[in-house]
Amino acid sequence: MLDGCNEVNEDLRATIIRAGEDAFRHSSSRVGTEHLLLSLANEQNTIASAALASMKIDSATVQKEIEKLSSQKDFLDCESSRNEVPGNSVLSQLCFKSRSSKQLPFSDGVIKTLAKADDFSRYLGQEEIGGAHLLLALLENKDTCTGRVLDELSINIVFLKGKILHFMAAACLKNGTANSLRTVLATGLKQLVEKHTSALYVVQELANRSKTTVLELPKRKDILHSVCIAYLAECLYNQVALQRYLLEESLTALSAIVGNLNEEISSQIVSTTAQHLRKHARQGIEYVWTDEYRSIQHMLSDAEHDLIGSVVEDLWWAYSEDVALDKSFTSALADHRKSHLLELQERRVELSQRLRKIRIRLEDTIRQCFSNRVTKI
Repeated sequence: MLDGCNEVNEDLRATIIRAGEDAFRHSSSRVGTEHLLLSLANEQNTIASAALASMKIDSATVQKEIEKLSSQKDFLDCESSRNEVPGNSVLSQLCFKSRSSKQLPFSDGVIKTLAKADDFSRYLGQEEIGGAHLLLALLENKDTCTGRVLDELSINIVFLKGKILHFMAAACLKNGTANSLRTVLATGLKQLVEKHTSALYVVQELANRSKTTVLELPKRKDILHSVCIAYLAECLYNQVALQRYLLEESLTALSAIVGNLNEEISSQIVSTTAQHLRKHARQGIEYVWTDEYRSIQHMLSDAEHDLIGSVVEDLWWAYSEDVALDKSFTSALADHRKSHLLELQERRVELSQRLRKIRIRLEDTIRQCFSNRVTKI
């Protein structure tokens, strides 16, 4: 297991092994992200495969696209295995129980994707890395073989990501594993600080053993500052989406018990929860800075928390629109209203663009707020 890395569950381990076997069977020189996508699409009854199926992506479609693109030299070149990315051999040992002559190296894109999947498991408050986290990570980078495949299939990445999170929310509610945004934020930030602090300890130990002089390493509070800038926006973005879908699943479950909820009551619940999320975001950030690292003098101001909270609320309402659009789309599909479906598709595209802009605004807001903090504490 990688230091500071969440556990890889057995289903994901099997997914990666199948990807390696498929790469070997097709005489590939490495296991690429396209093999991970194909392996996920081949699965049955998983969140990842269900999300892909909802976008009409199955294993046959992925395989056909891979074969078509493989004839293009730049397709494989965009994801070579140079063995220059740290952790290649470690990740191989993590994902394969035994080494063999048939085991191919991972591409640099796969290594980065697995690391990103670990991040997603933290953003979503889950202790194990699974196939859904892997698929979310695959969607993050368009400059990979998977990115090329999905681009050729004209897949709306933002909408597919929403589907994954929605299915994940349903599973969390069913399994009783849902956590609040405040808890996930506080726990995730602390884990990320500890993860990067541990890496610095390793560097210091190596320097001591080799009697090499190194520049002064950053202190833990310096790392907290950098972690907030590097990870906080992404954590909030994914958590707000998951919390919105969790609320929708909860309302659906409640309606099944007591009958259809009054529309005014439902709207009030959604609106009230948006305000709670603003508070939870603040409480999570403040908990880490005060309770965990005692950096009270470098806390965000009320105005800065309000800036972050306003973007969080905008994101909440954008995902609320996504929920409404999904319901309308399902209804129109059942009634074969083609003209209405086309209109809804256009609104989906517009919403996807708005969500991208909100994500950028959230990143800029976080950077602006935390860049005002002193980096050397």
